[in-house]
Amino acid sequence: MLMLSAYWHLAASAETVSYAWLNRAVPLLRLFFEGEDTCPDFRLSRVSVIGLLQLLDQERDQGWGPAIEVLVFLVWLASASYRVVSRAFNMPRTMVHNVVHHVCGDLLQMMPYIIRVPSTAEELRKVGDGFARLAGHGAFHKAMGAIDGCHIRIKAPGEPHAQCYRNRKLFPLIQLQAVCNHAGVFIYVFGFWLPRFRAQCQGPQEQPPLPLCHIPGPWAIPVG
Repeated sequence: MLMLSAYWHLAASAETVSYAWLNRAVPLLRLFFEGEDTCPDFRLSRVSVIGLLQLLDQERDQGWGPAIEVLVFLVWLASASYRVVSRAFNMPRTMVHNVVHHVCGDLLQMMPYIIRVPSTAEELRKVGDGFARLAGHGAFHKAMGAIDGCHIRIKAPGEPHAQCYRNRKLFPLIQLQAVCNHAGVFIYVFGFWLPRFRAQCQGPQEQPPLPLCHIPGPWAIPVG
């Protein structure tokens, strides 16, 4: 099958070595590598995409490389369809699936080092001062984050747990709770089922950790 994202060339030598060249005729690849606006197709600014590439830039001797994998992953997030991504990059859907899960795994490993609650006195003071400046009031000096949440509609998993994800309107979802600091940077994220369904569908030993409700001590999280 012809791959438009890259093509392979076998070099004759003592050992056969595979090389890959980027085919910039692919519209999404040309858009990124020629410096065009990435927001409409990747849903992230160019600065954010480059930052993500730098985080995931790992040496490897096979595969598509971090740049292609991250771009495939971002288009999948934007479209939520393996078929759409497969057509956009002219990759087999199984390969798109593998790339998406590979990048997800890398991000999950890095998440505790990137998204974290301020812990030192200096970090807390900086965030509190930032909220006080935004609010124009000294009462916010002890604020350390703004919290909000939303319902995210999903495709329900198979039985017997499909009903565990359904809300009162009978469509499946999970809840996302997030906290950001004064600069809009996420410091905490948590995805979970609705509590009433979680209690019904899981035993005491299977309960996931509860979402963040408060931070001990004098610091507070204003509701967004």
